[in-house]
Amino acid sequence: MKKIKVAVFEDHHPFRNTFQLLFSQAGDMEVTGMFADVNRIDDSVFENPPDVILMDIDMPGRSGIDAIILIKQRIPKTEIIMFTVFDQDDKIFTAIKNGASGYLLKKSASAEILDSIRQVAQGGSPMTPSVARRVLDYFRAAPKTSSYNLTDRETEMVRSLVDGDSYKMIAARYSLSPNTVRNHLRNIYEKLQVHSKSEVVARALKEGWMK
Repeated sequence: MKKIKVAVFEDHHPFRNTFQLLFSQAGDMEVTGMFADVNRIDDSVFENPPDVILMDIDMPGRSGIDAIILIKQRIPKTEIIMFTVFDQDDKIFTAIKNGASGYLLKKSASAEILDSIRQVAQGGSPMTPSVARRVLDYFRAAPKTSSYNLTDRETEMVRSLVDGDSYKMIAARYSLSPNTVRNHLRNIYEKLQVHSKSEVVARALKEGWMK
């Protein structure tokens, strides 16, 4: 079984130790790096890209939110889950806009953290329930606009992403190959002018055309 490669950016040493033990004991995960900040992202992160990064926000120097853009430019396939005490709207939405695929609060249980890493590795967008509700409430209040000339199939796939389905689940739902799903999603990204699944969901909900 292929293990999920995980890297962590967290300035608190006890948290890093806990994550090291948690992921090592998970059985399906491999720790590729533990880092105290993102001021100088180690070349090893780019040379051996992790599948998933667990990213704190408030670290010395550059914030985790700012680092998302740099990381996604260099290793765009790596998924990033924010792991933070902050649940303010501006931080949540900026992280999603910058390319984060998930957002967990630090009160999350160990089992929830592990499950979220597995979800995002399969194409999902895990969020702490209270954060997900705030995202939905915010975007549902926005005015309805264009549907960007998406095809019926593309619209179905966006709806699946809004429902939290992974690539694998979308492929199974519509009896499509993973490559076909990826091609459809590439077209969706281009039409919506976005770069991540979370941005697709944000755009659909904010503009109201998935209601």
